[in-house]
This record gives sequence, structure tokens and C-alpha cells, in this order.
Amino acid sequence: MTIINLIRSLLFNIHFFLLTTMLILVMLPCLFLPFYFIQMVAKIWSFILKTGMKIWLGLEVKIDGNNFLDKTVIYAVKHQSAWETIFCTGLFNMPTIIIKRELIFLPIIGFYFLKGGSIPINRSNSLDSLKKMSKMAKKAIKKGRSILIFPQGTRVPVYSSTRDYPYL
Repeated sequence: MTIINLIRSLLFNIHFFLLTTMLILVMLPCLFLPFYFIQMVAKIWSFILKTGMKIWLGLEVKIDGNNFLDKTVIYAVKHQSAWETIFCTGLFNMPTIIIKRELIFLPIIGFYFLKGGSIPINRSNSLDSLKKMSKMAKKAIKKGRSILIFPQGTRVPVYSSTRDYPYL
């Protein structure tokens, strides 16, 4: 990694983490407001990510095809980092996200997950988790919300196969 790339990466991380911290703190009152405000926070967070990528890394995201924003669907996404979670919540208009239960205990941001209607599951108890996920997903779908799930259940390395990380 060249020194220029290292500096650009450092500037991106400062941009992302500083603005994310500011967003989470400034938007705290949204936790007491209707769901629409959480959707706004998700879109702003996605914007912070995309803007930082463009400014500091020279990267842009291009979407080809229909992302089915006008329908209630299940988005099954390969989970490789926090990037796709942040990006997809903005792109897909804050879908209901299936998350590991531990994430709701993160300081402050756990409250955003709960207010956003995320479905926390215990990955060690798959049958009960599946029942809970099904019940809560049906409620979300009745409200017209799409579902975002990471079918491999964990972050997976780039170019990994489903043999290495099977779908759950």
C-alpha cells in the first residue's frame, strides 16, 4: 500500500467515523419520533458513506437494474463488512434487517437498530430464531417493509464459496 493510499484511507475513516458519530448524536431525538425519521437517518448515513468514498477514495457506486423499491421483497445480501449494511439501508429505504442479537446491545446505535424495526436473533438457537424471525418478518411485510437478510449469517471473505460459508 502506497503512502498516498494510506493517507486517503485514513482520511476516509476520519470522515466516516467523525460524521457517523455526529449523525448518531445529533439525530438522537429521532429515536422518539415516528419511523420516517429513522429512514432519514439511514439515508443520511448511506450518503456519508458514499460521499466519503467519492471524495477520499475516488470510488462511486453504480446501480444497474431494478432494486424493487416499489415492492415488498426479501433482499439476500452477501455480508462482507458493515459497508453493505449501511449502503443497503439507504438504498432500500430502511428495510427490516435480520441482525445478530448482540448488535442491539451496542451503545446508542443498538437503539437505532431497535427503532428501525430490526429483528434480533440468537444465532446459537436456530429453531427458535427461525420461528421468531418468521413471525416478526410477517409483521414487517404486513406494514409494507422489505426484509434484508445475510443468509450466510456472518461476514464472509471476498471470493469465499458457499462450501466455506454455507447459507443457513
